[in-house]
Amino acid sequence: PDNVAEKIYNDPLLDWVILITNNIIDFYEEWPLSDSDFYDFMNRKYPNQSYADVIHYETIEVKDSGNRVILPKGLKVPSNFTIKNPLNPLTTLNPVKAVSYIDMEKTKNDNKRNILILKPKYFNEFKVDLKKIKYKNSNEYINRNIKKAARIF
Repeated sequence: PDNVAEKIYNDPLLDWVILITNNIIDFYEEWPLSDSDFYDFMNRKYPNQSYADVIHYETIEVKDSGNRVILPKGLKVPSNFTIKNPLNPLTTLNPVKAVSYIDMEKTKNDNKRNILILKPKYFNEFKVDLKKIKYKNSNEYINRNIKKAARIF
């Protein structure tokens, strides 16, 4: 977020604007990983697993002759799933692709790359609006500097 803030607002300390704009609470879980961090993550999450192992099957998009979607992509189905061919009803299609661990995790990580940016011309108004927001004390609030910690045992 600091690199994005530097590029957009010329100030890496405005990384919090990027995080708030994207409703990111947990940077480590919700921000896209770099390639090297991604492979470190894969090694930690799947230490004894081949990344290429198939975990499920998904449909691929099928359209009819009018270019209308008959079957959307991304539905989880069995490997032997079939439908009638919309271009030749006497035949069937097996519009299925295998999804591996690495395919699934790459898709999740790539989806995190769709980052919303607050246009710089709205930044000052955004800051003014944030100052107007009143914080309601939660049951974890003790005082301005202390928040209750969760019980760990």
